[in-house]
Amino acid sequence: MIVRRLFWFCLIVCTIVLGHSRHSAGGTGTSKPTIVVFDFNVGETVSGKVVIRTGAVGSQVASLGDYQTSLLTEKLVTALVASKKVSVVERKKLDTMMEEMNLTKADLTDPQKSVNFGKLLAGDYLMHGSLSMLDGTIAYETLPYNMGKQRVTELLVGADIRIVDTETGKIVCAKSEKVKSIKRETNPPSGGNDISIEFQHELYDELVQRLVARVIDTLFPIKVAYFSNNIVYMNRGGLKEGTKYEVVILGEEIRDPDSGEVLGQAESKLAIVQVTRALEKLSQAEIIESFTTEKTIPSGSLCRVFLPEETGDSEKSPPKPKKSLD
Repeated sequence: MIVRRLFWFCLIVCTIVLGHSRHSAGGTGTSKPTIVVFDFNVGETVSGKVVIRTGAVGSQVASLGDYQTSLLTEKLVTALVASKKVSVVERKKLDTMMEEMNLTKADLTDPQKSVNFGKLLAGDYLMHGSLSMLDGTIAYETLPYNMGKQRVTELLVGADIRIVDTETGKIVCAKSEKVKSIKRETNPPSGGNDISIEFQHELYDELVQRLVARVIDTLFPIKVAYFSNNIVYMNRGGLKEGTKYEVVILGEEIRDPDSGEVLGQAESKLAIVQVTRALEKLSQAEIIESFTTEKTIPSGSLCRVFLPEETGDSEKSPPKPKKSLD
């Protein structure tokens, strides 16, 4: 036991020293940041139930299934690796280290323990997440002219993520995302009141896509380098033409009133822009909607991929007229 403790003590010291050197040399941009992704937990508001409305008086409630948050965790890890922007610590290595150190998932809710654990895994960032929403409904509607029935399946899934810098212990990203989808089936086979696995996976894939976009935006922020004549010049070349970004400016730090921990920063949305031209080292975008009375956009403002609110299968609204800062 003494030998094992001495081993872990030496490993912690060496890892912290090497981690400091890695962060110090991080400005070269020659290596990808490494993320330790912990298993998502289930939020207190998640019921995991689906309400089935048959048209009669009242409703019945059925289970959505034995949901495992590992599904969301695995999809997120796969998508992060596929982005080729970051490295992710192997799941087996993470589990082995937890077992060796006699750590539980509850232990990793302690900020200092999770940061030290992340350093042992040579992680630059830690990601904690929770499944915050999981609501489903199945409704049966009678179609006119004796055309039968229509089954309307609606599913809403949401998740929260926090990313912690292992060097400073600060939360560098705290975001929530949710997606909703509606599926309509005319005269479906009888006896099926389950939400299909395929339908669930499609929704999880979209949720993960949004979460990964937030992660990449945090670790590799795109910024406004210059603004002139309603044209925004972004400090990233090769951006896809037609892609929309929301431009925000950061304000004061937000701290927990009890612990003093930095939770994030206040921010103000300035505009939504759309890429019109991609050059080698920068991209140009035009303003399609403005949210400020100012006639300029400050250099250094952040540009994030614009993810509109999910509206299910509702009809698309007509495009809004273009606004400028003139």
